[in-house]
Amino acid sequence: MAPRNFPHAINQKGHTLIEMLLVLSILSVALSLPFLYFSTIQSSVKSKEFIEQLENDLLRVQQTALVTDKTVLLRIYPHRNEYQIRTYSEVLEVRSIPEDVQFTFHTINADEIRYLANGNIFKPGTIFLRAGDKQYRIVFLLGRGRFYIQEY
Repeated sequence: MAPRNFPHAINQKGHTLIEMLLVLSILSVALSLPFLYFSTIQSSVKSKEFIEQLENDLLRVQQTALVTDKTVLLRIYPHRNEYQIRTYSEVLEVRSIPEDVQFTFHTINADEIRYLANGNIFKPGTIFLRAGDKQYRIVFLLGRGRFYIQEY
């Protein structure tokens, strides 16, 4: 049994309230850090997925024009945050555009990309695209309907 003149010797097996609060606060800060990085990674992945989907849809527009022997459009509606794959008479597909994506039409003055029945693009040119903190350039080449997407 501990003598009465040493009161601190009585509570040597436990932790004080301040020690417990300090450990809990350090743990809560350490556990919350991954969630902060997760949101930035998630938006980056969404932007990348959108760019890949747009590239696939552009290839689809060209292939659909070749197969159906009709002019096929990819029409962009920035105010509605969507784009459509369509012919002049029917809508084939509607896709949403994420909120952080912005289109700037540079040498293509319209909000549509038109592939003719032979698979060639109607008007070659460049479209600039900002997705999150990254910028892309979509360049449509003259003849054969080729294009490429470049990050800059």
